[in-house]
Amino acid sequence: MIAAVIILAIISGVLLYIITLPPLGERTFQAYYEQESFRDLTRGDNLNSTTLFKSAIEKFNSKDFRNASKDLDSFLIQSPNNEDAHLMAGISQLEIEDFESAVESFKTIPNTSGKYDIAVWYLGLSYLKLNNLGAAKIEFIKLTDGSVNIGPERKRKAEKILEALE
Repeated sequence: MIAAVIILAIISGVLLYIITLPPLGERTFQAYYEQESFRDLTRGDNLNSTTLFKSAIEKFNSKDFRNASKDLDSFLIQSPNNEDAHLMAGISQLEIEDFESAVESFKTIPNTSGKYDIAVWYLGLSYLKLNNLGAAKIEFIKLTDGSVNIGPERKRKAEKILEALE
């Protein structure tokens, strides 16, 4: 009788763990998400940018992502081709859990851009957060098959993510 109670308790515990376990996309996102630093944007050409963009950079760097996102949305109306602003907007949207908007922000970066590798990385992570594993795989495959030039560390991480998604 005691053995049956112990077995039932173990089975209940395992089932409770499985039920409360976050989806695979969420777990994988948590394991690999790191916020990109945009401190270097406060120098060079961007110093001549609008006050709105400088304000967005400051808010982003101080982790005020909700207000950075608002400023970036306004700035992007004026400067829709600013790739740094689209990347910062996407990461801000990830941070405030507006994942669909993050996907759209990262998709605006053209594949001819020097920022495309970063956009593909975060696009894949955004899809993981949405638990859209098929779309995430497509993005991470781009990072591992040579179609997107990316550093060796992110390439290894993309390979590990693909392994986890199999």
